[in-house]
Amino acid sequence: MHKSDHQLTIAAIGEVLWDVYHDQRTFGGAPANFACHASALGAHSYLISSVGSDALGQQACQFLNEHHVQLDGVHCDTQHPTGQVQISLDNDGVASYEFANNVAWDHIQLDANIIKIASQLDAVCFGSLAQRSEKSAAAIFEFLSFTPKHCMKLFDVNLRQDFYNKEVIQKSLDACNAIKLNLEELEILAKMLKIRGNMEDFMLTIMRRNDLQFAILTGGADGAWLFERTSYNFSRADQSVEVVSTVGAGDSFTATAVIARLRGLELVESNRLANKVAGYVCGQKAAVPIIPAELIEPLTTTSPLAEPATPAS
Repeated sequence: MHKSDHQLTIAAIGEVLWDVYHDQRTFGGAPANFACHASALGAHSYLISSVGSDALGQQACQFLNEHHVQLDGVHCDTQHPTGQVQISLDNDGVASYEFANNVAWDHIQLDANIIKIASQLDAVCFGSLAQRSEKSAAAIFEFLSFTPKHCMKLFDVNLRQDFYNKEVIQKSLDACNAIKLNLEELEILAKMLKIRGNMEDFMLTIMRRNDLQFAILTGGADGAWLFERTSYNFSRADQSVEVVSTVGAGDSFTATAVIARLRGLELVESNRLANKVAGYVCGQKAAVPIIPAELIEPLTTTSPLAEPATPAS
């Protein structure tokens, strides 16, 4: 399928799994959530991952299909089960995670069709969690190597348990041209990479050191910052939102901010829209709820940038 002149082609590569709460099981995985949100926001969206040949794998593919995510890059693994993660929510709706080991997304593999997908992308999102497996880590970096020069390659830091180290972080920074992290992850990276100073100093330093063109820093209920090389914007979160769960909110923010920038929106408007979408997701139980049309419309009526990964001057 060929994209239209005004449809962006976006992919996420990494984990797809089921979030298991005490009372229910919901679809999840940061890359999978990102791919679903990107599709909802008007992109031609792919997920590059692996599921088991079990009932949960079938349900995951069904979920992705219902959310109009292309399944060409989702491999069916007959040797390993579909991923699951036990999630606990505290009184503020903030999640903690316990991941199953040696599951299908630890065995991501590429083929000629997936490499072709990589060559057509306007943006791709990848994280640190899927790099806990050497096989999936190798697949991620090989996939990134086939993307076009103009492609926004966004590293969603997404630190979970002990599934990261300095080598994983630095290799990911070397491979990306954009980054997304939260305030807690900023503190960890600042110590790990020996970057001193305040939040702004850290963001500008890490962008300069790694030649990054765009950065997202989320601050939970306070709001978020978007950075380019020479400017940044802070936007407050909607304080009227009654938080049900924060699961998936960061992924929806990331997808919205990326698409807004690819569509040519300024930092201020990109941040405002991303906060609105993330606020809506925080008010829902599911990580990938149906996004209201009024939140999608501003992202589907503007013209894409000629070179999406290049910041506005």
